[in-house]
Amino acid sequence: MEAPLSRKAATADTPVPWDAYIGHSCRARTRLSLPDLKGKAAELAAVCDAAMKLKGVRQVDGRPLTGSLIVIHDGSADDLAHAARKAGLFDVKPTAAVEHEVHHDAQAWKETVDRTLGGLVGHGIDARAIGAFAFIAIALRQLASGHIMPPAATALWYAVNLIAPSAPPGGPPDGNGAE
Repeated sequence: MEAPLSRKAATADTPVPWDAYIGHSCRARTRLSLPDLKGKAAELAAVCDAAMKLKGVRQVDGRPLTGSLIVIHDGSADDLAHAARKAGLFDVKPTAAVEHEVHHDAQAWKETVDRTLGGLVGHGIDARAIGAFAFIAIALRQLASGHIMPPAATALWYAVNLIAPSAPPGGPPDGNGAE
């Protein structure tokens, strides 16, 4: 059994226990990701309860499956982050490094797949064509099951985007024949 969740205000020598990342923020609404709380419903509920006590917070919804919070609040996301840090609840970290790592990982995975396929069947095979074929197969399966919107339509959209050539450097044509 896990120890009960206990929080006190952070000081210079006591670190804030949870790292948080802003997933999205607009006026009066912020979505925070707390990766260490993913799948931990009791701890996330305690964080939600504590966040409700922060100045300017009107509503907090926790998502244990993803380890995220949706916070409806007064002021900016920076104000919310400052209040949470001061209360010892969580510390909002910059997300640029995380986004870069995801992009880097996706690019590395694509290159690995391309190398593997090239080694197995030669370099005449296109990973985009395989991906498009897979999405078409998924779309056909969803259509056969009667799931037209959105699963089948989404899969077909992804397939078309993989098959279609990339847009020219100047962007799409203006619709009048001029580019």
